[in-house]
Amino acid sequence: MKKLLPFIVICILAVSCSEKLVPGNVVKFLSAEDEAVLELLAGLKKNPSDKSLLELLPDTYQRAMDSRMAMKSYVLRDNPPGDRWVYWRKQLEASQSITDAVLAFPQASAVISRPVQFRDQISDARQQAAEEYYQSAMELLGNGNRRDARMAIDYLNKANREVNNFRDVAQQIRLAEEKATLFVVVNPVDYYNFGWNYWGFQNDYLQWQMIQDLNRRSYNYTRFITDRDAYAMRLKPERVVDMRFSRLQVYNPYTERNSYTREKTIMTPEPRVDTSRMAPPRGSITVRATVTVTKRLVNGDADLECRIYDVEHGRNILYDRFPGRYNWVFESATYTGDSRALTDADWKLINNRFDRYPTREEVAQRLIQDAYGALIRRIEQGVNFDPW
Repeated sequence: MKKLLPFIVICILAVSCSEKLVPGNVVKFLSAEDEAVLELLAGLKKNPSDKSLLELLPDTYQRAMDSRMAMKSYVLRDNPPGDRWVYWRKQLEASQSITDAVLAFPQASAVISRPVQFRDQISDARQQAAEEYYQSAMELLGNGNRRDARMAIDYLNKANREVNNFRDVAQQIRLAEEKATLFVVVNPVDYYNFGWNYWGFQNDYLQWQMIQDLNRRSYNYTRFITDRDAYAMRLKPERVVDMRFSRLQVYNPYTERNSYTREKTIMTPEPRVDTSRMAPPRGSITVRATVTVTKRLVNGDADLECRIYDVEHGRNILYDRFPGRYNWVFESATYTGDSRALTDADWKLINNRFDRYPTREEVAQRLIQDAYGALIRRIEQGVNFDPW
């Protein structure tokens, strides 16, 4: 371990010098020859008049330039189209940073007769990378399937990063996104063998609710549409969402009554003072009241069946039943007897004034939302519409 310490210290110092003399983004692409140049420059920074360092610099700089150019053949040979030119560009940027570092020192630049500039080569590498990414994307788009279209989008974005607004990249990305998008058709809902208007809806709001909810969740390259949209777009659906209420029942209102007795011991009032005779002693009495509670109830039950079907592969992505339950209760009360026996809770019930029962439509909507909420939670927990 002790033998390694000097080497580790030297490496740390070399990296530290490199980061100060060249941009941080090129440090990892520096070669040993590049580091040798930077070490000489670091020495000159401390002692600008050191002739021995200046004598070493020209040959060291040339070796760095030659070693970089020797990399070109295998960098371009051993890497994929597009990527190979990006890797080579980064190597050229490392060499340019060495030249820039040399030119930043008047003493150093004076001994380098022909400093090498790489900006034209860097620009050319960007063009070559963009062209190869673009051609790869065009080949993938020609295959006409979603998976290759999504890969094409990645290549087109890479082309645009190398050369901004390269060719017609923006237009090709829009076309690729259309080909990459999975369209999921959400069919109209079967409301327990009734039309949606039977339950007081002006349209099939649950169909639209699911489409809006799922589109807001930003599934990658997935768009949810109605069956009518699919027909208008002449799309053959690959995924279909079917929803059906196997039960949607709103029961008739009914009433329950029960009575209980309140009993309380209270003190009798203070007698009026009579100076002519002795006042009667203060005492207590027991008062009673009977409270009759009327409970009005409306109940409903629902079961929502949902199937998300992969038409392309003939399999169910999801098939399950989701319950909805709703119990509406309104309590009021009357009493007979002595009101002094009543509690605050009794008075709260007595003061309740019944208005009306909820309508069938109101109960149905609560049931539908309850069942639908359970369905959406299941989808959020991991339903994958597209495995790619």
